[in-house]
Amino acid sequence: MLNLRVQVSNLQSADEKSITFDITVNGQPAAEAKLIMTPGSPLPMQREQVVFFEGGEMRAKEIYEVIKVDDMIDAKEVPSKFRDD
Repeated sequence: MLNLRVQVSNLQSADEKSITFDITVNGQPAAEAKLIMTPGSPLPMQREQVVFFEGGEMRAKEIYEVIKVDDMIDAKEVPSKFRDD
């Protein structure tokens, strides 16, 4: 079973947002991650993640410089807690 906890928060300015989530597998914490959203856009600009293992953890940081989207998602399809309207 996979469980997610999602938290949306403001960062340095009202336009800068992040989405933090935990991943739990079979009741055990497996990872935690944060997406930092591009100001004024529904797209992420960075992802930070920690994956937990028995012998330690792995940290990853991705920075997205160019994101190409062929089809935009209709804002009505995005849950209200992730929208600014």
